[in-house]
Amino acid sequence: MTLAPANEITVNPLPSSEIKPDFFIVGAPRCGTTALSTYLAGHPRIGFSRPKETQFFCTDLPGIGFHTADPQEYLRLCFGHCAGKDYLAIGEGSVWNLYSKAAIANILRFNPAARFIIMVRNPIDLCIALYEKRREMLQEDQPSFEQAWRLEEERRQGQRVPALYRKEIGLSGYRNIASLGEQVERAFSVIPQRQRMLIVFDDFIADVAGVYAQVLAFLGVPHDGRKEFPPINEGQTVRHPRLWALVWGTLLRARPLLDPAKRVLEVSTLDIYPRLSRLFLTKRSERPAISDALRAEMRAFFDSDIKRLSAAIARDLTAWK
Repeated sequence: MTLAPANEITVNPLPSSEIKPDFFIVGAPRCGTTALSTYLAGHPRIGFSRPKETQFFCTDLPGIGFHTADPQEYLRLCFGHCAGKDYLAIGEGSVWNLYSKAAIANILRFNPAARFIIMVRNPIDLCIALYEKRREMLQEDQPSFEQAWRLEEERRQGQRVPALYRKEIGLSGYRNIASLGEQVERAFSVIPQRQRMLIVFDDFIADVAGVYAQVLAFLGVPHDGRKEFPPINEGQTVRHPRLWALVWGTLLRARPLLDPAKRVLEVSTLDIYPRLSRLFLTKRSERPAISDALRAEMRAFFDSDIKRLSAAIARDLTAWK
């Protein structure tokens, strides 16, 4: 597909009454969605929601939903900055949309022409990356991934759940979140083929520039000439663990008060975590390793789901180990 240069496309600026997202990066977590969202948000002809993740359409996961159910308020708060811009595409990146049984259907009712981008990854690596993120966010209290993995059954029964974990999400298990075959199968059953794009994380990290160009073509947006793709949202470690636990832990406990604060201030996000992370977090020098025995156990567990995902996307992923 040949794309015309940006200066050859004439588009009238969008009045605020016509601002509506038309593409959605719907998951999965720890599969490169933040990096892709960041690159796309930097394109001069693409608008992106603030914040990246609104979870507005996850009406069956109320614990992580946006702080208003009013579509017009959602558009005003998250996309008001797009008014008057000559954007060719406007998107958002709520990763829990892939797990919600209502979100994708809600999006299609909201915008029948919406396009969807789904990113998937080796489930073993996804689990480890998710564990790292949860440790960083104080939502995992086990000192090793293997210990957290072993607690899955107890946690499903409501036992030994981390004190600050957002239990209302209803997706506490690493096994549940990394079982992408089921989620993709359900999404594909609802989304018309021409309106969806699936990206395998292996391809993304092997050729970020190439995948970026493919995404732009899918969105019908000309290439902006971007050549630099710096790493985004890599694993981080905490500089001052006790102070971080005090500060971020206090904010997590105060979460019920934050949504009313957003309503009063009429903002979509308070941007607290990004600001604090610059003070307390630093790039992890190396990723936590797991034993060969645990990896083999996990590969056996995910075997049927990997085959299910392979069938759904018509690509053999059984080499994942």
